[in-house]
Amino acid sequence: MDIIAKVAEIAYRIKPNPLLKKDAGAELPLTGTLLQFDAIDMCRFALELMAFYQIRLTAEDLCDQKFNTIRSAAECISGKIS
Repeated sequence: MDIIAKVAEIAYRIKPNPLLKKDAGAELPLTGTLLQFDAIDMCRFALELMAFYQIRLTAEDLCDQKFNTIRSAAECISGKIS
């Protein structure tokens, strides 16, 4: 399973939204009006990704839109595990 698919799966477990199961969902803002992740959802999302990939995310990793979409989160994670 590629990173984008796994990140989307984890996001879906937190906030089950059918848009997360579509390819276009990887580009939608997680905190936008369609996916509606709130601060607690985003914290859970980051914690679950850290646990699954056994990585450490810093405040810098989570700012500047680096975790704004499934794709951007996957790119950040990819940089940590490669």
